[in-house]
Amino acid sequence: MELLRINVSSDPFILASVVIPSAGPTALLLLVGWGIQRYRRQPYALFVAFVVLVLFGWTTGLVANLWIFFGFRSGGAPPFASLAILFSVAGIAHLVGLFLLLLLAILRRTSGPIPEPTSAPPVDPNL
Repeated sequence: MELLRINVSSDPFILASVVIPSAGPTALLLLVGWGIQRYRRQPYALFVAFVVLVLFGWTTGLVANLWIFFGFRSGGAPPFASLAILFSVAGIAHLVGLFLLLLLAILRRTSGPIPEPTSAPPVDPNL
């Protein structure tokens, strides 16, 4: 039984307990957005804005969670107002990201003539 005891720092375990559960929904959102973009070919700027907002929301929420864990561990509680602002910013970024995902899903590209590939003009063999 003594072999099963591992004495290591708990910091990596705290980091993993915050990162791993929060990465799942973010990865699912990004995969859905990528699938929509791949098959519907929406404007690239809309897709990039979606990716940036989802990653920004995930990162902000991750920072707030880590601040809570390491703040209480060091003996002092993080300020509630700062945590509320961080979680609000993360939530708003995720909501705007979801709205952009909705736009990616329902917007249709304007139908028009498909541009032909440009080719070189025919060469006159008599010249």
